[in-house]
Parts: sequence; C-alpha cells; structure tokens
Amino acid sequence: MKNPFYLGKYPVTQKHWTVVMGSNPSRFKGDNLPVESISWNDVQEFIARLNEIEGTERYCLPSEAEWEYACRAGTTTRYSFG
Repeated sequence: MKNPFYLGKYPVTQKHWTVVMGSNPSRFKGDNLPVESISWNDVQEFIARLNEIEGTERYCLPSEAEWEYACRAGTTTRYSFG
C-alpha cells in the first residue's frame, strides 16, 4: 500500500455503540459484547457521529484494497500463506 492506514483490531462493543448512538440494537445484550443486528447504513451513521464527536474525518470503513492488505498481513505473494 502506498498510504498508511489504521484498522481497528477489536469489534465495536455495545457500550461504545450506545455512547455514540444513544441506543443498543443488539439482540444478545452485554456491554462488552460486539454490537450486532446493525446495517451498513447504521455503521455509516456511527462513523459520521464518531468523526463529529472527535472533530476529525479519520474514521471510515476500509476500502477493498485496505481490507485485503490487512488480511494478507502485508504479504506480496499470490496467497497469504506464501
């Protein structure tokens, strides 16, 4: 990749989602469990609010190229395992 980027290592917890969004849509409740039962549009709203709260534009979903790069752990071979 030409440009560096950060990728979250852990899922967004229900507690974090509730702080940002004001509600918890998850079916299986627990502050430290990952948020679930959300749509792509919900995530876009979460990202917009998170950027607004922190006064930045750095949060976004990864592009396909960023996601593949992260999954391959920086390898350049045809397959991630060599």
